[in-house]
Amino acid sequence: MSRLPTELRVLLLPTRGGDLLLPAGAVAEILRAEGARPPGPDAPAWLIGTLDWHGREVPLTRLVEREGSEPDAARRMHAVICLAPGGEARLPFLAIESLGLPHLVRVTAADLGPDPNTDTQPPPFAGRALRVKGRPAWLLDLDSVVRALLA
Repeated sequence: MSRLPTELRVLLLPTRGGDLLLPAGAVAEILRAEGARPPGPDAPAWLIGTLDWHGREVPLTRLVEREGSEPDAARRMHAVICLAPGGEARLPFLAIESLGLPHLVRVTAADLGPDPNTDTQPPPFAGRALRVKGRPAWLLDLDSVVRALLA
């Protein structure tokens, strides 16, 4: 009989309106978000371009707004390379821009709860609004990101 884990490891990507939460197991690597090639002219606003990652072209997405036009904002940007869910052969990996270095957090069911104070607009591809150890967070829907990239 299999047992459910009592603790989950999640990654919190910092944003202005609450962190984006994704399972740590979906993350392949975190690196500086530099050198992205721009997307084509008809690309959606949330697609920054593509990164060359270990010889692969990986789409880089911006799912949250940057914090104004601070001169050092670009230096704080990181790309979180994720395994695309569902085993899609056309898109095995994707990258999500993070406004700073993401945080690895261990959470239990008691650490997670709905966020009753959700008056901010959710970022694109956000699922449920949560509170993680008292902080606002949005559950990221990677399946929706992959579907949009393949559309």
